[in-house]
Amino acid sequence: MNIRETMDWKDDPATEKQLLYICLLHHQPDRPLTKHEASELIAKAEQDPETPQAFRKMYEAIRNAHEEERNFAESRDDFAFYLRQNVADAKEEVANAQAKDVENLRAHLRSAIEERLTFWKDTFRDVADTEEYSLQGIELHLEFGHRFHIPTSDQVQTLINALDASSATWDKDDLSLFYKFLEQNFPELVRIP
Repeated sequence: MNIRETMDWKDDPATEKQLLYICLLHHQPDRPLTKHEASELIAKAEQDPETPQAFRKMYEAIRNAHEEERNFAESRDDFAFYLRQNVADAKEEVANAQAKDVENLRAHLRSAIEERLTFWKDTFRDVADTEEYSLQGIELHLEFGHRFHIPTSDQVQTLINALDASSATWDKDDLSLFYKFLEQNFPELVRIP
């Protein structure tokens, strides 16, 4: 390996961890960053006494949440799909439950539905304002969600229902469909064209 090859890492795209930390600092780059550029931004922020300790703690929380997320989903790209499956499994449990178990299982179903709604609503919130940290949710916010005002839970559920009815794997295969449907059905929520 020559020196030129070892220096090429600087031009590689910034890592997920770098982008998370930069996002926590309320810095939204106007273009993709390289590893080197992201590293410089982070180093400046860590040396800046103005960078609140709370952001560092949030970064740790996100990193921990990401590790938990990986335990639940096969990969970071499957978390939205995992939440859908969790709801489907809970519905099936309610349908097959004995009478004495129905109420507890309905509570679990409500919780699974709420967790899925929260995930999708969080994709519209700035990272510091999210209710549940999810790496996939943050990535979706940076790619799509920042362009919209936060929809209501009813609007999100309407979109989820329509998409679920149209495809068994939309939230695994093409998450951009959610934002396309949102823009088509609720154009008043578009903040940035």
